[in-house]
Order: sequence, then C-alpha cells, then structure tokens
Amino acid sequence: MEEETFRFSNFMDAISKYSHIAEFVQVEMKSDRPLERINMQRIRQLLTWMFEKNPETHRTVLGEVRNLGVLNKVLGHPRSREAFLSQSYSLEQAILLSDEPHLVFQAAVEESRRRLREAENNFRLLEESPPAQYRDMLREINSLAYELYEKFQSLSQPIRRIEE
Repeated sequence: MEEETFRFSNFMDAISKYSHIAEFVQVEMKSDRPLERINMQRIRQLLTWMFEKNPETHRTVLGEVRNLGVLNKVLGHPRSREAFLSQSYSLEQAILLSDEPHLVFQAAVEESRRRLREAENNFRLLEESPPAQYRDMLREINSLAYELYEKFQSLSQPIRRIEE
C-alpha cells in the first residue's frame, strides 16, 4: 500500500463511527484502553479493503469512503459477513444478504429489469442473424420470469376456505 493512498482520518472514522467495524478489528472505543485487544491482522485486512487498489480494476474493495456504512452493515450480519470474508462475495453482493428477503428479491428483480432494458436498447446493434444461443437464453429468461410471476400470484391470492 502506498503512503499517498492512506488517509488516516478515514481509517479513524471507520473504527470510531462504525461499531461493527470496530468490533471486527477488536477496538473498544468506549473502553479506557480501546487498543488493549486490537487484532493487527484484521487491522491490516481493513486497511487493505479501504486503501489497496486492485491492479485490474483500479478500485479498492471498499470503493469509496461513503461505503463504510455498507461495510459496517456487512460485518454486523452473520450471513453477509461470512460470504464477504470468505471472498466468495463482493461487498456489493454481501450487503444483499444482510437485508430482509423481500429486499434481496426486489434488488435482484430490479437489476434483472435494468439489464434486460440495456439488452433491448442494444438489440439494434446485433448482426442480422444473431447466434441461436441468444434465442435459447431469452426463452429461459421468459420461462423463469413466468414461473416467478406465477409464484408471486399464488402468494398474492387470498387464502380461500375449502368448502365441504
């Protein structure tokens, strides 16, 4: 990590304003001796997330300092924390695991809709005869969308009493 990329004030904000981040690095800000149990390995990990840029993407894991709240929420929720720490999920993906299931569903549907609109807007750029695999993918998307719609409809219907 280069010295010019390290902003001490951002690091201090992370451990002083966000309880789950402080807990993660084992800093107890309310204690008379806040650094007594500090975990240096986790401090290094936090600094890496905050300041070390990925050579390919030129971005840090955190992205921007304003994402400290997202990191705090991820570290405070067991499922999202586990997924993020295992590196199988990005911060953006892990935050979805911390919300209620309907928020996760909503985010997935909105992202799908956005991406499909993007595909529709770019359709005119395709060759005159696009590969058949596109048709197969669209058929699968159509089928999945219909199945989800049917499941949604069945949950939305009031439960009727069965008459004898």
